[in-house]
Amino acid sequence: MSAHAHQQHDATGHHDEAGSVKLYVTIFVALLVLTAATVAASNVPLGRWHIPVAISIAVIKALLVLLFFMHLLGGSRLQWLVVAAAGCFATIFVSLIGADYASRDWYLPPPAPLEQQIWQPAEIPPSAPADKP
Repeated sequence: MSAHAHQQHDATGHHDEAGSVKLYVTIFVALLVLTAATVAASNVPLGRWHIPVAISIAVIKALLVLLFFMHLLGGSRLQWLVVAAAGCFATIFVSLIGADYASRDWYLPPPAPLEQQIWQPAEIPPSAPADKP
């Protein structure tokens, strides 16, 4: 597609610069607000919801950048296909990393202190009679 295909035109066919600048400023302000929301969410005790909230905000910001700044909103089907394929591969990679992390045992809590563990003395095998020198 040509660079002029995404520009807005008024009724006379002239380029409407004010409309596109206003749109970009609006999207930019939305991205700033979402960034502030990310920082605010990191300081709130959300427990197990920290990661889902952070990822949700990040996905919204990524969609805004893809749709408006990268002009995917008015893009061709090929552009949508390329972005969808990249999203699928990113999802696969992140899922494999998560599976690898979950399969390791080093994230388990450490064992209890020695005072709390129950010790059983090891059986000492009967020794052979000592040879006298």
